[in-house]
Amino acid sequence: MSDQTPFILFGTAHTVTIVIVLIVVFIAPILIQKLATRRAHQLGRLFAAVLVSNEITNIYIAVSIYGNPLSLSLPLHLCGLAALLTAWMLWRQSYRSYEIVYFWGIGGSIPAILTPDLALGFPHPTFIHFFASHGLIILSAIYATVVLGFRPELRSVGKAILATLLLMGIIAPVDLILDANYMYLCQKPAQNTLMDYFGPWPWYIPSLIGIGICIYILCYLPFRFIGNKNNEQLS
Repeated sequence: MSDQTPFILFGTAHTVTIVIVLIVVFIAPILIQKLATRRAHQLGRLFAAVLVSNEITNIYIAVSIYGNPLSLSLPLHLCGLAALLTAWMLWRQSYRSYEIVYFWGIGGSIPAILTPDLALGFPHPTFIHFFASHGLIILSAIYATVVLGFRPELRSVGKAILATLLLMGIIAPVDLILDANYMYLCQKPAQNTLMDYFGPWPWYIPSLIGIGICIYILCYLPFRFIGNKNNEQLS
């Protein structure tokens, strides 16, 4: 089967992949919860290792196989950075990292898998990496919530918003220096995404910020009603 199949938004491969990802990320943590605490912690570290390995592999494929510049292949999009922070959160069982990862994972990765910035479909390596990475980020956020017992608090929403804005402030000059488009701060994705509805550059950026804040609040609301579990892993 050719790896040059064009990506079709909500085509068969995309739809089937979304269904598989959602089934795995919501069922796996429930099954893992039945493991002994020590084994569950080891599994979390395995997830962390896979996340980091996935990002390294993606850089290698992009640069060595497809000849893309290293400067344009770094994990500096929000989801790439979320993958690395998620790995740290899982390895250290860090609640402080979880406060950011939960919102980046749920609020950032789910919209990304619904309208991904992909030119090629399954079985191209970029397609597989994209959904594996984003799916594992979502899985890890739910894993930390269900298995580790972490819960976002109201202040966590503010921390996640501040972290996102600070990150945008850091990435913006990096984009200028590298002539890149990390976090899509210089232009919208080439493929059809939700950003297409938010106007031209730079007006779509404040729109994304506003929508992102709303999504973060929505991600927190379930815990506003069910209550927060005391988090003791503050590292």
